[in-house]
Amino acid sequence: LAMNPTGTVLVSGSTENALRVWDPRTGTKSFKLKGHTSNVKAIVLNNSGRLCLSGSSDNTIRLWDLGQQRCVQTFAVHTDSIWSLATDTNFTHIYSGGGGCNCYVTDLHTRESSLLFTESHPISKLCLEPDHKEGAIWAATSDSNINKWFTHNHGEAVDLASRQRKFVA
Repeated sequence: LAMNPTGTVLVSGSTENALRVWDPRTGTKSFKLKGHTSNVKAIVLNNSGRLCLSGSSDNTIRLWDLGQQRCVQTFAVHTDSIWSLATDTNFTHIYSGGGGCNCYVTDLHTRESSLLFTESHPISKLCLEPDHKEGAIWAATSDSNINKWFTHNHGEAVDLASRQRKFVA
């Protein structure tokens, strides 16, 4: 479930492999989008509510243009279900994680993806720090842990282990 900041667009995922787009002001369904081949688990909207990203158990991320009511790009980065998506404020990069324990970042313009980190358990939720000031992303895992990962090395070489701070529930 995701809503744009102005509250004019609401998008829900489903076990029917579809997204439903709603007008939250009236509570009416505007339209339905089909394309995923399995459950839709994660959704994010850009600020205007025109672009939507969805992650699914079919291991894909889809970029939807809600104005055109169609999928405009499909990203096949993961080898397992996608449970969580996060984007930067400019909606230029997707951070994705899920059942495969890996977190990837994908550039929406170049379509290039890279592995950011691997958790020891599936990633249930991702959250970028506000304004991405430290270059950090938080990951909650299925074993009730949360970890802070630094995504930028500020020009220095850093090994993966030094990029993590653990918080155990």
